[in-house]
Amino acid sequence: MLSFRAFSQPAPSPQSQIESHNRQAQAFLSENRPDLAIPEFRAIVTLDRNNVDALGNLGVLLFFQGDYADAVPPLRAAVRLRPTLWKPQALLGMAEKRTGDYKSAHANLAKAFPNLKEEKVKIETGMELIEMYSGTGELDKAASIADALSGLYSTNPDVLYTSYRIHSDLAAEAMLSLSMVAPKSARMRQVMAHELARKGETAAAIRNYREALKLVLCLINNFTITGMDSIFAVPCGTWRIRCPFRLSNDGRWRRGLPLVTRHRRWSSDHAWC
Repeated sequence: MLSFRAFSQPAPSPQSQIESHNRQAQAFLSENRPDLAIPEFRAIVTLDRNNVDALGNLGVLLFFQGDYADAVPPLRAAVRLRPTLWKPQALLGMAEKRTGDYKSAHANLAKAFPNLKEEKVKIETGMELIEMYSGTGELDKAASIADALSGLYSTNPDVLYTSYRIHSDLAAEAMLSLSMVAPKSARMRQVMAHELARKGETAAAIRNYREALKLVLCLINNFTITGMDSIFAVPCGTWRIRCPFRLSNDGRWRRGLPLVTRHRRWSSDHAWC
């Protein structure tokens, strides 16, 4: 009678088991079955808890399955073992944000963002950062991320809309601050004039520019007015103020030097305020 020992086979080595599970996982992925690949990567991590590839793949698959809480540990371990895994680090930050760990989420998203190359992941990472900065009122930081994305993806509608929204919020915040600290200042009048001109309310804009000029001799930064020569004559006591714009020979308005005169005639090729 043959003994059982004679027919027993040696147990496969951990490395051979890892290779077998990895082959099976890749086969499932090629069949678009991430749900079946996940247990294979789990098995690899059980055999080798420092297997960076298995940890990264497991975390990424769990993330895209919507299992953010379970995705965090393997992604965090993979990034700890290999700090240059920028995409897994970005996904780790997103998973942490979705599970309420905002401090860690910000740290990982901010570190990964400048190093990402893949467009979709970079845009999503940037959008997550913008949302976080907007939520904490750090609009300047949100704007810097929006500007970076706009510079890279200038035809992406989502990026352009987000940039518009953030900069609009910044402008509104600045206007509110100015209205609180200097509600009757020339600068406040300028802001009002700029907003009115932007909306096409030219007459009202002109009135506010004139009021600004009465408060300060000439406080004009950057605005363009066409076809309005000679209508900006505004007496300011015994002074008349020429704004830093002149009508050149080619019919365009050019920036010149502001000039204040006392009852002095002026040339018809200059705009006056």
